[in-house]
Amino acid sequence: MCALNLLRPALLSANRCVRIAVAATFISAALWWFNYTAIASASGRTLVAGSPAASHTLAAAQWKSLLRDAAKRISTLRLQAAFRRQLYISPAVARQLKDGLERGFPNQSFKDFHPRVGRVVRSQLIHLDWAVARGLVNVRRIQTGGVTALGPSGKLRSGLTRASIWVVGRRFYWWAYPGGGVWNVSVGRRNGAWFTGAWPYTSRGLGLFDISVYWVPFATPIVPAVGLTKLPLSYRLASQKIDSSTGLIRLRYIELYDGKVNRVPGIGTCEYLYVLRLAGGLQIYHKIWEAVGGPKGTIRFFEADFKKFVKTGGIWFPTRIRERNWPNGAKHAQPDETITIKHVVVNGSFPRNTFRYTPPFGAMVTDTRTKHASIYFVGSKNPKIPPTTVPAVGTKRGAGK
Repeated sequence: MCALNLLRPALLSANRCVRIAVAATFISAALWWFNYTAIASASGRTLVAGSPAASHTLAAAQWKSLLRDAAKRISTLRLQAAFRRQLYISPAVARQLKDGLERGFPNQSFKDFHPRVGRVVRSQLIHLDWAVARGLVNVRRIQTGGVTALGPSGKLRSGLTRASIWVVGRRFYWWAYPGGGVWNVSVGRRNGAWFTGAWPYTSRGLGLFDISVYWVPFATPIVPAVGLTKLPLSYRLASQKIDSSTGLIRLRYIELYDGKVNRVPGIGTCEYLYVLRLAGGLQIYHKIWEAVGGPKGTIRFFEADFKKFVKTGGIWFPTRIRERNWPNGAKHAQPDETITIKHVVVNGSFPRNTFRYTPPFGAMVTDTRTKHASIYFVGSKNPKIPPTTVPAVGTKRGAGK
């Protein structure tokens, strides 16, 4: 996340290319999930899944239609995923981190805290149930490692393990994590100011962006792939090359702003490259977002590889994803992430109450659904104090919807 935060101001200040390419999350990875059943060509011909599509080219309008439809193909998703993220901490960033902590917590001593310089690895394991179109989520996460996880003396904790549960229902959201011997649970309304402001960044931290980058068009590290803000962006198909021996297709798009090629001084023109296959069902193997034609030559911002596809729900889904981000063309990828996916089910059904959450006995709940937030302990005769070891009857409990 720190890398992404560094990337955003650098690119956005560069000008529209980055602000735009950000929302560029509108036509790319959508390519991936589309099971190419049939597309009519300009001459009236039809390409059917399994046909020798490698010998044909499509008009720009046909690709646009294909990508637009592909973005809508995934309505539900269930999977388990292991994330391994590498970050490079430079000496300058380490100093900034320590200085920021000292300014933010002036009453604590950080003289013994020296942020690690070099590569830092963070891993997390998630179980995800996601009703994409309805915005319902049930994420259970275990995370190890961290960059800013501090102990009482300000020292970095290595191997720190954190667990959390996020449930986002139709009206409420729930966040639960263990601490102090009990589950700490927060509940609020989906339309509340905190949730609407924080959820796009929280969803990225839970891996939703990294997974959805496959089927959402022109996804970039700047703006989450789900829930984009519309910008005056469009994309022009600049070239398509087909290898008839392999069936691989290379598409190159140029980014437009208000209908004109978006050339940014000092950076160049933003382009998107995709390597994919149509025959047998759409599979996208490679994706690049870069700027070309600038004074520094080609500047690569984002690159993703997709491998080991499985077919589920009529859609080819990758089970091995590698993403790399270069903040404003930096030397080191920030981050360099590998995602391994198991038990993936696309467009399946969920068990009843998947997106409901009931805090366990003894949990401390902070409820912000009313004007004045209340705190209570589940199962306690006196909600203001922890309960006994025997669950009480008829005590206040929460239920998400």
